[in-house]
Amino acid sequence: MTRVINDDRVFVITNDCGDIEEADLGMFYKDTRFLSRYELLINGKKPLLLSSTAENNYFKEIRLTNGIGKDTPFNTLSINRRSYIYNNSFYEQISVTNYNPEEKVLFLVLNFDADFKDMFDIRGFIEGRYGQKHDTKFESRRIIFKYSGLDNILRETIIQFNKDAEYEDGKAVFKAILSTKETFTLDICVRVNAGDNGGNDEFVGFEEGYNKIKKLYDNWINECTEIVTDNEQFNNLCIRGLTDLRALMMNFGQDQMVVGGIPWFAAPFARDGLIAGIQSIMINPRIGRGVLRILAGYQGKETDKWNDEEPGKIFHELREGELTLTRQAPFGPYYGSHDATPLFLVLLSKYFRWTGDTEFLEQMLPAAEKALSWISRYGDRDGDGFLEYMRERDGGLINQGWKDSGDSVVFSNGKLAEPPIALVEIQGYVYDAYMGMAEIYEILGYGKKAGELRNRAAALKEKFNVCYWMEDKRYFAEALDKNKKRVDSITSNPGHCLWSGIINGDKASYVADTLLNDGVFSGWGIRTMSSNEAAYKPASYHNGSVWPHDNSLIVMGFSRYGFKDHIKKVFDALLDASAQFEHYRLPELFCGYERKGNRLIKYPAACLPQAWAAAAPFALLEGILGLRVDAKNYIIELDPAMPERINLIAIKRMKVRDKSVDFIVNRNEQGNVELKVFKNEGFQILLRHH
Repeated sequence: MTRVINDDRVFVITNDCGDIEEADLGMFYKDTRFLSRYELLINGKKPLLLSSTAENNYFKEIRLTNGIGKDTPFNTLSINRRSYIYNNSFYEQISVTNYNPEEKVLFLVLNFDADFKDMFDIRGFIEGRYGQKHDTKFESRRIIFKYSGLDNILRETIIQFNKDAEYEDGKAVFKAILSTKETFTLDICVRVNAGDNGGNDEFVGFEEGYNKIKKLYDNWINECTEIVTDNEQFNNLCIRGLTDLRALMMNFGQDQMVVGGIPWFAAPFARDGLIAGIQSIMINPRIGRGVLRILAGYQGKETDKWNDEEPGKIFHELREGELTLTRQAPFGPYYGSHDATPLFLVLLSKYFRWTGDTEFLEQMLPAAEKALSWISRYGDRDGDGFLEYMRERDGGLINQGWKDSGDSVVFSNGKLAEPPIALVEIQGYVYDAYMGMAEIYEILGYGKKAGELRNRAAALKEKFNVCYWMEDKRYFAEALDKNKKRVDSITSNPGHCLWSGIINGDKASYVADTLLNDGVFSGWGIRTMSSNEAAYKPASYHNGSVWPHDNSLIVMGFSRYGFKDHIKKVFDALLDASAQFEHYRLPELFCGYERKGNRLIKYPAACLPQAWAAAAPFALLEGILGLRVDAKNYIIELDPAMPERINLIAIKRMKVRDKSVDFIVNRNEQGNVELKVFKNEGFQILLRHH
């Protein structure tokens, strides 16, 4: 097992004893490994693990003891490793207490190294060319590793101690003479520098730094909407999601952006950030605002097949390591995403609907209009009204929707679809983008533009419900292939079209029921692909696994069309699933095996935490409450679908416009849902029944 802690741009991944010794562990900053070895020995022996936790994301605590030794009896030393990330620096405090009845002489040996490898090389994607590593500098209380990259950046790892070290073969040695029950404490700080003063320059005391990072997290929780229900498990899930979202918010220039996931996706991913911003709007609109601002700054400007860039396009992924900066990898940024651009518009319109922030809207309007232009000029390759993608370079992503693995778009007979591919959910995103931007244009006084977009949305909806509908299966195709043939596998993708509202009412119930039939619904959640399909693999990434974010968007779709029993079934499944994971944390995904008893099969390489999984509880809650907000007209509507295991939902400090709203939704003894409003600054808060 590994343990990961992070804050802002730095994350540290160790084994459960706190050491860095395996090939893919280390301390990372901007896609570069600044610490590749960090091992603790006491009197020449590795300590033995007692317990290990990293519940708070930025902080971990590991308790160890000594093994059998010649001079020190087994289990007579208490060894505690406490560590955290603060201000892009890694702090650790190692405490050793002697529980022998006599004095002991101990030698703590720390072995460090820094290889400055790029993330893509470590993960085996690219074997890169590198610059020069300089001689290591050893001082009594400091070690400095230096590296000059081919990108002309001088990178440094600076390790600082609060006690003098001796050095043997490059290893730092600390001598401790301990009487019985006496404790030796060593404080360590590892700072990074990549030509940008990435790490802090001061060596703050261990407790001082810990109190500062803890206060930042406490302030974040207080800034967000407070959610309290009479179901403690769901409360824990919400707190976990809030904490994880804070851990995933990183500084990029003028704002913060929630990144994809820890450890390997600690970088801006547009799709992930946009969806997380949409899911989390009710707990803090600032998340979405930061995503929009950063993405607008990197919006495509030219046509470049090297990285799939096109004018107005929103990128897929942004990396900042040496291999990217020297163009050995096309990720600075890479634009191989066909859904991020319409999702940019979906988030922008939802953000405005909740905040009424006209000033920010006007700042984003040029980017929004470029995105609209990209949809019609580049996104729709053949002018048929649908968006279709095809990668422009070898090595780029074959599939450019959220299911971006190479085998994710497949016919029911197991044959892969050939590009250009028009994914079903992307058409829904475009429809939602058109409708949202039409609303924005109307508010800004551009009636003609609003009318044009509504007409385009109506035409898209009409054609969509004909071209994608499979009458024999009473369901929508996953995609259209290069010949406009329906890709006929039953997948979760059309569930997103309930969320976007593109599905005609006469077809919606068929879609909703199919998503909960025995083939698609595993018992733990909605699978990405029905178990009846030829390509179904329960342990695959996209062809049969269960993704919490996917389920949460579908739940918002159920809410839109009034399928309350469907909402309750998915909520119960995901709540049960969360109990199977450490700290009630919903992962990026888990396997789609049929539920048997209480056994859930975990996906081994899932990110924990991951942005849209962390935000999934809030989208679920939005769906459960049937929450609709119109900030401009000061209207908040609720149409609750209360799960059986929740009878009360209290919402405090929910931000709408620049105001705060407090209310409770509860089910009374007669089974009826009631609304009680405790704080309201001028809104109409309405309880409606679908």
